Amino acid sequence: MEDPTQSLINLALTGSATPHLHNGELLYDDKGNLLPHPVHGIQTRSQIGFMFWDKGEDPEKRTEVGSMLKTPKNPVWVSKVNGQFGLLFSLNPELVSDWRVENKFTMWYYTGLLSQVKPTVLSIETRVGRPRPKTGLQRREEENKIPPLENCIMTKWYGADVKWNGTVPFV
Repeated sequence: MEDPTQSLINLALTGSATPHLHNGELLYDDKGNLLPHPVHGIQTRSQIGFMFWDKGEDPEKRTEVGSMLKTPKNPVWVSKVNGQFGLLFSLNPELVSDWRVENKFTMWYYTGLLSQVKPTVLSIETRVGRPRPKTGLQRREEENKIPPLENCIMTKWYGADVKWNGTVPFV
């Protein structure tokens, strides 16, 4: 079975079938050259967000999800971690509207897989954070030690300390 395209995922989340994850329109390439036509991204905040992590990507060229998808109107995110889809959510609606709530919060994670026999409850703290590696090599080594779902979560909350509350990290 094939995975859905990013265009289909964006259509379901935002109502727009763009294959891109950035905010707004890109008019220039990475080198500052004018593009032949604008590259259309996500135009407005969606009701449900999207988070992405793929350990196989070059660390210097990681897929970046724009804030329109990272900060949805509701604290619900479809996630794609190393090709596996899941759903992250919080029961606290203020998580996406009050930055103070982002200091310490709880999220639930579901994959829909038969192997997930009980809910995965994650406690996340962003105040203390993890030390930031100084070099690219240290960053790659650190990323390899961290469970992929935590790396995905850290694309929104950099340095977050994630507790799995008795669940063995499986994603």
